[in-house]
Amino acid sequence: VISKEKYFPAGIPHDWVHARGIDYHAQTPWACGMMSLSKDNEAFIWGEFNPSPETHTTLEIASAFADRGGDYTFYPNLVDPYAEAVKKDSISVKDDLNRVFYELKREGRTCSTFWESWATKGEHGRDEIKLRLKNARLVGRPFNNRVNGKLLPTLWVLDTCPISAESMKSWRWEPPSRPPSSRAR
Repeated sequence: VISKEKYFPAGIPHDWVHARGIDYHAQTPWACGMMSLSKDNEAFIWGEFNPSPETHTTLEIASAFADRGGDYTFYPNLVDPYAEAVKKDSISVKDDLNRVFYELKREGRTCSTFWESWATKGEHGRDEIKLRLKNARLVGRPFNNRVNGKLLPTLWVLDTCPISAESMKSWRWEPPSRPPSSRAR
């Protein structure tokens, strides 16, 4: 976890790559986040939002999330594939998000509109995050990721995202050990 005030007193640079994601749930709070990737392959999680679908409509959640993104252009905008399966009235939650964000873009409240499902099969994404976190620990601080002439991919969580930081603390670094075989040898 790093200080936003120390490393980004003027905000995240607009010329970086910016992405947004939603871990959708029907009953529990959604995990909505914003991340930016520097030109030196350092990722920074800088925004989070955890609205409850029990107390907020999709319109309210999308509107608040769009406002939190300011004038950044986000690509990609990724949502959990489960949002495609869950129907609200006759359309999926993902389609509803796309409809709302399209309207918000027309109103000038967001620069990005299209949400697509992310691939959740396999461990590639989780492995990439683990690698970036390990590299961040190795280099010790942001903007220090050149090691032996190579830019190591890193991931940093800003202090404005305590829920994201806490969530990552509980990740396992190694796969779970296998229980001993029950067969006698």
